Amino acid sequence: MLYVDNLLVNFVKNISKIMVDKDFSVESACIACFSEISKTQFPAQIQFNKKMGGTVTVSSKSFNKIFDVRNMELHQRVRLISGELNNARKFTVINPFLVKRSISGGIYTLVFTFNILILDAKFSSYTNIKCKEFRFSVSGLSNYLYSGKDHFSNSGATLELESSLPVTRSINVSNDLSINFVWSHITSTKIENLQFSVAKDLAIQLVASKAITFRNLLVISEKIEVFIGLLFNQKVVTYNHSGRSITSGRYSMFIKEAEIDSRLSQLKFHDSVFEMKFSPETFERTLCQFLNGFDVLRDIYLLVYENLGTYRKFSTNQFLNAAQAIEAYHRNIHNKLKISSEESKALRARIKKSITKDDYSAIANSLAFLDQMSLKERLDDLITLYGTKFFIHIGFDEDFCKKLRDTRNLYTHLSGSSKKSIFTSSEVYYATVKINVVLTFMLLVHLGLDQKELEQAMIKFWDRRYYFYK
Repeated sequence: MLYVDNLLVNFVKNISKIMVDKDFSVESACIACFSEISKTQFPAQIQFNKKMGGTVTVSSKSFNKIFDVRNMELHQRVRLISGELNNARKFTVINPFLVKRSISGGIYTLVFTFNILILDAKFSSYTNIKCKEFRFSVSGLSNYLYSGKDHFSNSGATLELESSLPVTRSINVSNDLSINFVWSHITSTKIENLQFSVAKDLAIQLVASKAITFRNLLVISEKIEVFIGLLFNQKVVTYNHSGRSITSGRYSMFIKEAEIDSRLSQLKFHDSVFEMKFSPETFERTLCQFLNGFDVLRDIYLLVYENLGTYRKFSTNQFLNAAQAIEAYHRNIHNKLKISSEESKALRARIKKSITKDDYSAIANSLAFLDQMSLKERLDDLITLYGTKFFIHIGFDEDFCKKLRDTRNLYTHLSGSSKKSIFTSSEVYYATVKINVVLTFMLLVHLGLDQKELEQAMIKFWDRRYYFYK
């Protein structure tokens, strides 16, 4: 028996009309318009599927003010293409990219690729796409949260399941925006051996008290993807994107799926940073902190996310980016100086008085950073700030940091460091993994998670996930 809250059932039924088929595809003749720069309508063909994305092919003897025939280029950037399919269904393509232009028999043909398709809404301007609601789903997330209840009992040939959903929650990110977490059951059965599984998918709903541009809501949803990836140490695939425009009512949104290794398509317990004691309340509080402070550490978050779940060998560039990120983390969060700004200014003044003008000009650029800590000094300070059980367990220590510095200097400055003091080409992969995990740990501490509890969880995570590390 499966018990689900009746109110939630009714809510799910009400929104089912805007939910998107995961296998959705479209191929149709259409009328297309570049409405931002021209009101002219053109015959076109559109096709889209979630694995490959989409194309719009537009043909005409003349594109008027849209296309420079001599240079075979658009006069200005096109941010959307809108129109109607042959069944009169309205559509809008977001951020089309011109990939092919040709002329044959006096007919010009332009081919655009795109990743985002909106159905049931025809927008004339990118800035007109304003929403009060945006929704998407993340599969399997609640399997890691200590909420809800699953109880199995087997008596003879009968298998009974009692399951309750986590409470639907809402948090206020700002005065203008709240995020609702709405849970739903996804069940699957297997007759053989009486196997029965339940997944609680999480629908994330962004609700604005006043209209917010589509672009901003999409950015927020992408931030949430990064946050979930950070928690579970892998990229995630979201689906069922939909929204409600203030001008066009309900519409459905289809987004090309990220090109992620199939092994990463579902969140896995053994890959997750946390165990099931990570409560929904903690999840929501941490998410709020993450969204409000995202811009300060944006590049670091994105770099950590891009490195998640990499099964191939990391390149030297990825190692250098990771080294730069951990240095930037210390600079942005802890902002320590070797000497105060006043002391640095006074020291530069004394040096300037004691040498010639030409000599001072030669070293002026170096003197500008007198108060800044070096990479090695920043790493040492991070060990002092965070380096207890977890850093010791994974070997993020003095020797590792020396190699990190020397390897960074070799590839950045061609410093000629001794081969004994740098990571070998095969060690670069493991070093990048370690830097990425350390960054994850420090970022989560920065977001307010208890450091001691996080250390225990991440030691177990490291032993499960990176037992092969040498």
